[in-house]
Amino acid sequence: MKKEKRSFLKILMGLMLLFFYLPIGFMIVFSFNSSKSLTHFTGFSMQWYTKMLSDASMMESLYITILVAVIATVISTVVGTISAIGLSKSKKVVHDLIMQINDFPLMNPEIVTAIGLMLFFITFNIEKGFATLLLAHIAFCIPYVILSVMPKIRSLDPNLADAAMDLGCTPWMALIKVIVPQIMPGIVSGALIAFTMSFDDFIISYFVTGKGIKNLSIMVYTMSKRVNPSINAISTLIVIFITIVLILVNVVPVIREKRKVQTTELKEKNISMENIIAKEEFLKNEYNLYLKNKENLLSANVIALDNNSLFVRFNINKGSKDGVKVGDIIVQGTVGDKENTYIKAVVGKVVEVGYNWSKVSSLVDSASNVSFNVVRTQSYGAINGQENNLLSGFMYKSDADVVVGDKLVTSGRGGVFPRNLYIGEVTEVKSSENNLEKKVSVKSPVDFTTLFRVFVLKGNGESNE
Repeated sequence: MKKEKRSFLKILMGLMLLFFYLPIGFMIVFSFNSSKSLTHFTGFSMQWYTKMLSDASMMESLYITILVAVIATVISTVVGTISAIGLSKSKKVVHDLIMQINDFPLMNPEIVTAIGLMLFFITFNIEKGFATLLLAHIAFCIPYVILSVMPKIRSLDPNLADAAMDLGCTPWMALIKVIVPQIMPGIVSGALIAFTMSFDDFIISYFVTGKGIKNLSIMVYTMSKRVNPSINAISTLIVIFITIVLILVNVVPVIREKRKVQTTELKEKNISMENIIAKEEFLKNEYNLYLKNKENLLSANVIALDNNSLFVRFNINKGSKDGVKVGDIIVQGTVGDKENTYIKAVVGKVVEVGYNWSKVSSLVDSASNVSFNVVRTQSYGAINGQENNLLSGFMYKSDADVVVGDKLVTSGRGGVFPRNLYIGEVTEVKSSENNLEKKVSVKSPVDFTTLFRVFVLKGNGESNE
């Protein structure tokens, strides 16, 4: 029974589509007929298109139709949108009353509206012509725009405009830059309906025009009393134009969305490639260090960091199940002074261990207090934090021999860090006003703003290479 019902509905749908589109197809075919006959196709010819284009009255009617439709659409869209926005801020009584009045032209038969407008123009002695035709079209288009825009306005947050003005917008800016973009789909649909209704209108136009002003509907009506295949030609052009517009309206957004997706994918690929290029030196150093220290190093990824722009404290994805213990040292690879040598640059130490994660305190943590010595002079000091993306520290002796360019390594004092892990290069040396303290700024090879992978150093080996 259900299958029979479906078959019946499909047949009914097919017959309905045939009823709608067969006359249009018939009209298009006979617009290319070589004779005036509307029943016998005698041969292919473009003569009716040529005659249509050379017919001044037909071209004038087409021009008036398009001109009236465009002007009426623009004015009715602006007026209807502003009216809808105003109604949304009105009292409920006023809003309901205006909406009832707005619905009258939509519910009334078109002939009633046409006669009413004609009597209005006659009463005020307004001569019928282009002006009355345009005013009538604007009048019956406005309700359609209001009806299309109102649902979008209802969906808006009522406090949106107030919020925009609180942030510095003027009322006009709040309307243009905040409200209108949010209701744009309703405005566009209202404008399209207004243009269609104006372009297609016959009854109202017939009663309010005069002085030889005819739109396309009136012209086709007068020509239909006698056989003129040029009607088929101009109607075919209108059908083709509407078909192209419909295709553009439906296809362009799909193409635009597809291109947007492709652009997003390309941007992501580009960012990925830029990251790879930017990390090329890091990856090279990491690989070479690992080759020489396979038995002592455990690779780990950074999975989280504390609420800070720098990696003061962060988590890695290795824990007790991987043999990580509190106090283990975290390093990265960097190039040594000698050619083709790769050394361990200290990142920090493990301060807490879970089953599959560990928390690391880095050198930029003010609580780290990493003891170091100057490679050139063996003078001692300590790192106690960071400043301006550089490690900051101090020398134990105010007269210590340290200059810009000196290399610093861990001293091994206190047993927290093994000896000879590379810390960085001195970029600035400052003495206090009373010369009782000497401070240093150190550039580390480790970028503490973009850590993503590190090594856990197994055991505290004495050698650095």
